[in-house]
Parts: sequence; structure tokens; C-alpha cells
Amino acid sequence: MNYGRLFCEICNFDFYKKYGELGGDFIEGHHTIPVSELEEGHKTNVKDIVLVCSNCHRMLHRK
Repeated sequence: MNYGRLFCEICNFDFYKKYGELGGDFIEGHHTIPVSELEEGHKTNVKDIVLVCSNCHRMLHRK
């Protein structure tokens, strides 16, 4: 378990583990429902976001 640490939910990359303090508290968030499809006034919930590294985030947007 990685409680308290931010890591990619796809490949498990951990910026802190790789870059030390520089990478601490760094991660990207990917909306599971594309922002372009959200209705006006929609409130994003934590369950609507997947924590991902930069590489995985770019690949998710390649489709």
C-alpha cells in the first residue's frame, strides 16, 4: 500500500521515489469523463479523477 504517497495508478511511477524532494507532492490528474463532455455546473468528485504520471497521461489523451 502507498497511503500518503502520490503514484501513477496505471504504471505505479512515484515521482518522489525517482526525483526525491523535487518530485514530492507531484502527480497529474486525469478526468475519467472528458472535460469537453461535462455539463455546465458539473462538480468533479474525487472518484472522477485518476492519478497518473505525465507519460501515462499523454497516452490516455492519444486516442
